[in-house]
Amino acid sequence: MYPDILVATTRQGDDAAAFAYACHLAGSDGRVSVLVQPRLSTIPDGSLGAFAAAAYVAMYEQVQRDAIADRDSWTSVLADSGVAGEVKLVEDILGTPGQTAAACARYADIAVVGLDRPDTLGFEVHDEIASLLTGAGRPVLVVPRGHAGGLPARIVIGWQAGANAARAVHDALPLLEQAESVDIVLAGKDDDTGGDALARHLRRHGVEARVRLDPATGEPGATLLRQADELGADLLVMGGYGRSRLREWAFGGTTRHVLTHTRIPVLLAH
Repeated sequence: MYPDILVATTRQGDDAAAFAYACHLAGSDGRVSVLVQPRLSTIPDGSLGAFAAAAYVAMYEQVQRDAIADRDSWTSVLADSGVAGEVKLVEDILGTPGQTAAACARYADIAVVGLDRPDTLGFEVHDEIASLLTGAGRPVLVVPRGHAGGLPARIVIGWQAGANAARAVHDALPLLEQAESVDIVLAGKDDDTGGDALARHLRRHGVEARVRLDPATGEPGATLLRQADELGADLLVMGGYGRSRLREWAFGGTTRHVLTHTRIPVLLAH
């Protein structure tokens, strides 16, 4: 399905759920790479002088030990899964974990990330997903905590006639082609704006999709999640970050709303 998959572990999201989903995506012929990074949660106050420097060294040595332990643990998990792949321990002192994950994801077909607790989207996980989306040039599939499902049977496409959504649909084609049902939802729309044209395009790929207009006002992300729930969908496909990720974090937006409240996996592209 996807020959080369990267699982970007965060230690805050559900990395196990992300790995399990990646194994489903890989199938019998794909390969899963698990990315592990040292992560400093806090940086000592520099005004404390030598004490701060010593504290920083001690913290950094600890996170390195934690990363090595994570690498060894994931090596065992990967071996037990029976899926081909590798565990990568990557340390980049010049970049953030999100930037490093994005650089690694450029050499994969898709990146998979586990989300934090339901209805919670911490800054670090949000930044990692945003960095992957905007910096890797690859789709990102986010998996809710505790999700245990396999490949999706019922898929909802959140359609806005723009480049991000078009990329997401293209990147999701391997999943769309094997799905039992596909619905194209136009949130906050009472006219077609490209839904029928997208359905015709998908039909050329052997995908029969229905177009659903939902003129409800309010947050489009809430509309998409409601439609996905009503349709019994087990995957949402959509474009991500139509505006800057900083504005999304500070003021909210469709991507942030969906990532915060989704109960099903979401495939995003930018």
